[in-house]
Amino acid sequence: MSQITFTILGEPVSGKNSRRIVTLAGHPRSIKSDAARGYVASALVQIPRLPKLLSSPVSVTATLYYKDRRKDLDAELIIDLMQGRIYANDRSVIEKHLFRKIDKLNPRAVV
Repeated sequence: MSQITFTILGEPVSGKNSRRIVTLAGHPRSIKSDAARGYVASALVQIPRLPKLLSSPVSVTATLYYKDRRKDLDAELIIDLMQGRIYANDRSVIEKHLFRKIDKLNPRAVV
């Protein structure tokens, strides 16, 4: 059994609440918010890339440190970003353990 631990600095962003509607070529589209796009760019630099991706059932434990209590506890964006870096497909995640803590000075995600 392998255990990988890493930290993503910056306040975690919700995957479900981080979209906005825009009009592209006359059609409404749902795109990531500026905050979500910034978080994605930062997180991708911080999430390690394993030489051999995990393919067996994976359990994810994450402690999300927010600046305050306003944000929802949501690690879906992080789980999506781990695909192709930690595991081959996020469907291999069969178990999630999420914890919320407050750290005004050092928001982060410890996965």
